Order: sequence, then C-alpha cells, then structure tokens
Amino acid sequence: MSEYKIAATELEEIAAAIQHPQAFEPLYRRHFSAIYSYIRKSVGNQELAADLTSDVFYAAMVNLKQYKINAFGIRPWLFKIALNQLRMHFRKNAKAMHIPLSENHLMEFVLIDQKVEANELRQILSNQLSQLSEEEQEFIQLRFVAECSFKELGAILNVSEDAAKMRMSRLLDKLKRNFPQSLKP
Repeated sequence: MSEYKIAATELEEIAAAIQHPQAFEPLYRRHFSAIYSYIRKSVGNQELAADLTSDVFYAAMVNLKQYKINAFGIRPWLFKIALNQLRMHFRKNAKAMHIPLSENHLMEFVLIDQKVEANELRQILSNQLSQLSEEEQEFIQLRFVAECSFKELGAILNVSEDAAKMRMSRLLDKLKRNFPQSLKP
C-alpha cells in the first residue's frame, strides 16, 4: 500500500493553483496515474476512465479553494472526488460497482485452503462482495484497488487511522465468516 505525505513543494503548488488555475498542472501530473488507475480498474473501460478522470481533475481545479490543507496532501481529497464521480456514474447508469480482484488481493481477504483455484475463489469472493453495502464495497476498493493507506482512508472517510483499521478488520471478518465452510482451513 502506498504511503504519501505532503511535501512543502505541494503546499506551494496548491497555493499557486488557487491563485492561478494554470498552475494546477504539477498537481495533475503527480496524481494523475493513481487516480486514473483507480477509476480504470473500477469501470473497466479506458475511454470512460479517461473521461471520469478528467472530470475529477476539473472538479478539483474548480473547487481547490475549498481544499483544507492537512498532513496527507491533496491525494486523499482527489480520491474523495474520484469516489464521488464513480458513485454518480454507477447510479446514473444503474450499474453495480466492480471490484477487480488479483490473486494477491484474494489471499489478503481470506485465509483459505491453498488447493482452491484462483478462479473459483474469485467467483465466491465476487459473490460475497456483491452482498456488501455500497459503502463497504467502496472501502474495499479504496484499500485494495487504489492501494490507499489506512491514514489516507481515514482522511478520505473523515475517520481516524485506527477507525479505518478497525473498519477493515471487521469487514474482513465479515467476509471470512460468510466464506463457505468447505473452503475454510
């Protein structure tokens, strides 16, 4: 998971971009790939991801005066905007959020018998994830797809780092409890 801390240069860039929108470019360049990757994995379509990412950075640039400087920099704020763009997109199109799962993610979710095939595990876990609330799915997506740290999750969700850790622990326990008995170690 990535750990990001605000640098003095980013504070200067934010201040400059508030005064002159064309000065937003360094912030855009620094954070574009993380935001685009998160959105791309969430929607599964390059063109749509590019459009939504553009919307995220436009909204950020237009609303930069509302950004409150904190120890984490602008990254969690950008992820909040991205999350809101994804929510609007999925609601507008009446689609469910997709959580792409790699084999590494699968093993982080549940402790299971290693003999289970990745495709079978992916299907079972995908079914379980679809049963979670939208908020729970977003939380998992931010942690495992966007690779946000617990500090960043706390900043994005307006909770403490410890609360973010506790929420993830409870969520993983919930998934483990509902995992088929035949596949538990």
